[in-house]
Parts: sequence; C-alpha cells; structure tokens
Amino acid sequence: MKRGPKPRPATGLRTNAGPTRDHVPRFVVHPAGTSARLCEARRSGAPGSASYRPRRTIVTTSHHPGSQFAGGVMTGGVIGASPLALFRAELLSDRIPGPPTEPIDCSRNEFLHPHPILGRSGWPSLDPASICRYQPNPRLVAQLATRFDCDPAMLRVHNGAEAALKTIFAALARIENATLLLPQPGWEYHDTLAERYGLRTEFYRYLDEGDARVLDVADLERRIDRLECPAVLIVSPSNPLGARVGDDQLQALARQVSGKGYCIVDQAYFGFAGPATNDWSVGEALDGLPGTILVRTLSKYYGIPGVRVGFTAAHPSVHGQFGIDPDYLGFNIFADEFAVSCLEAHDEFERIAATVVGQRDALAAGLSRIPGFQPFRSDANFLLVRTPGPGYAPWLDQHGVRVRTFTSELADCVRITVPPEPHVRWILEASESFDPGPSGHPVPTRVEQDRPCMHS
Repeated sequence: MKRGPKPRPATGLRTNAGPTRDHVPRFVVHPAGTSARLCEARRSGAPGSASYRPRRTIVTTSHHPGSQFAGGVMTGGVIGASPLALFRAELLSDRIPGPPTEPIDCSRNEFLHPHPILGRSGWPSLDPASICRYQPNPRLVAQLATRFDCDPAMLRVHNGAEAALKTIFAALARIENATLLLPQPGWEYHDTLAERYGLRTEFYRYLDEGDARVLDVADLERRIDRLECPAVLIVSPSNPLGARVGDDQLQALARQVSGKGYCIVDQAYFGFAGPATNDWSVGEALDGLPGTILVRTLSKYYGIPGVRVGFTAAHPSVHGQFGIDPDYLGFNIFADEFAVSCLEAHDEFERIAATVVGQRDALAAGLSRIPGFQPFRSDANFLLVRTPGPGYAPWLDQHGVRVRTFTSELADCVRITVPPEPHVRWILEASESFDPGPSGHPVPTRVEQDRPCMHS
C-alpha cells in the first residue's frame, strides 16, 4: 500500500452532490492511522452490515483541539477539508435520516444539550461595582430555599459539591472511631477522598436483581449496628448504577444511624427520576432524616459543571458538627449570578430533564431488544448497560460515541450519559451492528477489512 503526502490545509469545503436517501454522507470515527491518507470505498446498506461502505474515509492523527477524539478516522462525504472543518460541517439535511455529524463524549457526565442560559444575549449583566465588593449574602441562597422548599438557614453554598464533600470528610477524620461506609460499586473519587483524609472505611453492597441494582439493606444495617460511630454515605441516585434509594429506606437508615453517627446523602443526580418522584421538598425530607446532611450540585440538572456550584442542606446543628458555616467573605459573584439565572429559568431545565428521561428510557428499551445487552433501571441522566463483549466501547468509539468503561465488578458494563435524540438513534444503530466475534473482540470495520486504501 502506497502512502501519499500529508494533505495540505484546505481553504474550504468541497462536498459531493446533494445527498439523497439512497446516498447519504456519513461520518464515522475510526482508530488513527500512522499517517494521513484518503481511502475510497463504496457506501450502501446499514452500518455494520456486510454491504455497508462509508463514502469516504479520511484518516488523520489529530482533530480539532477541543475534541475528545484526538487522533482518529472520519468517514463521510467530504474531501479536501481540515479536521476542524470536517467536525463542524453541516452535511446532513434535517429531512434526511442519518447519524450526527459530530462525535459526542458520553463518558463524562456533563451537559450534552443546548443550554438555555448560554443561548441568551446580554448575559451576564453584573453591576461592575459588585465585583469590587465582598458578597457575604449571595442571592443564590434565597433562590435555593425557594426552589427546594426549605428554610435558608438550612443551606450552605460551596465551590461545587466536591468542596462540600472534602469539608465533610475532613470533619469525619477528626471524629474518634468514625468509620465511613461507602457503596460498592461506587464513584471511585469517594474512595480517593477517604484515603486522602485518612478515614477508616468499609463497603456495603448493591445486589443484582434482574434489570436493577438495588441496595442490600440487610448488609448495610448489620454494618451500622456493629460500628461505634458509623458515617453512611448514601449516593442516590447511585453513580455509576443509577439506582435510587427509596425515601422510606433512607428514613429508616437515618433513624438507625441517629444518635451515634451520621448519614451523608450525595444527590448529585437528582431531578431525573421522573414526575412521580419529588426531589424539590428538601425541608420536608430532612424532617424525617435526623443526623443527615444532603449534598447536591447544580452541575447535572442545571448543566453548569464549569461554574462549580454545590450546596448542602441540613439542620444548622448538623452543619455545625461538620464545621460548615456561612462563608465570612461570601461567594463567587459570577457563579452566584449564573446559578440564579438557571434557577429562574427552571421551567426550561424541567423540559430538558423530561427529554433526558424520555431518551434514557428509549435507549434502555432499544438496547434491551438487542441480544446480549442488559440495561439497568436508572433514575439518573445516564444508563448502565451490561454488554455482550469487551469490544463494545471501542466499537462505539469508532462510531463517534465515547462511553465510560470500568474494571473489576463492572468490567462487562459501560455507562452512557444520555445524549440528544439523534445520538440515541445512532447508538442503537451501532449497537445492532456490534459483533463481538468468537474471541470476544469486535471484528474490524468493513472499510479497513475489505477495501485497500488508495494513496491521496
């Protein structure tokens, strides 16, 4: 196989003739080659089928700087364009079904939908003088109290939920005989923080019950009973399982811990359980949860992980025991203004959350119909899926979708943050064509397996 010179930067896009239903340009990302080259291939049939051929394949060792898919192959109906132009090209008509034109990273739990606040003109509208003053009473506290139906005295704002967890773990490290009970499987960063602060830890389990992972309540209750000072971390919904601990279970555990320990409830993924679940009456919930502190973030539901806004809710005495007092010099005014704007636009985010729930359920239903796939019930904005082979994540990566993989207990699973509807369809289409092969690894893509590459 001859290799031609590296393509020169393009001055513009050159596309094929207008797309038709029988001839649709498609983009697919494949592993990077050692040099840039242009491959010719036919395109017909469905992705993954024996007759499927992408129209063009452009292999490049680097994409645009912001891409999570640095180094890869894009197949599509465009030639003579820079990688950045290729990723930004709008080649598919809304009237023509087909995959999205850009890859998407569903491995990180970030906001994958158009953001209502960022789409507005004229934001932010800050009083310039306010930047030169401390803000000991952020507007955010009053807005949170209204939205979550609680006394403002029960709230503390933080530089993200991470900062709140660090403060809580540091306080536990100063309590003699305290033992932190962590879920397993769970978010590995909880383990990292516990180790960083020198906490004694034990792990409680989740049980695999068909299409759901559920809390092993009996196991957790036994551990609480025998510990002198248990601090139970409940993650609800769980990351990465998506399982939610019911209100009755949570209250029973909090009452069991009360008087000798603490209950820390990490609710980063609140708001995606559907209309039957009330995540908005924090004050009412805490009345039945003695010795409990709730930890939440605006990163998931309101889509602002980069702004770093989290809050804790607890009775003032519980906040005091963890050394969480209102910040003397106040809160970041930019974060305060942005978060307030999001809370004021709650109805728009509520519609987005309803869309996410609908797409999550559609993705779960679609995958459950494909042999070898087992999606677990989820009350979060992601889906944990047991897959038929270890090559599934690389296969999706080749098709422009990156997902979260695991080791140990969840080595046969991936976590998919729910993307917009076109990507849901594309995930299902790619999943239907996934063939783990006799060795448990995916077969090569058809264009790499069957067609020689032509030098450019």
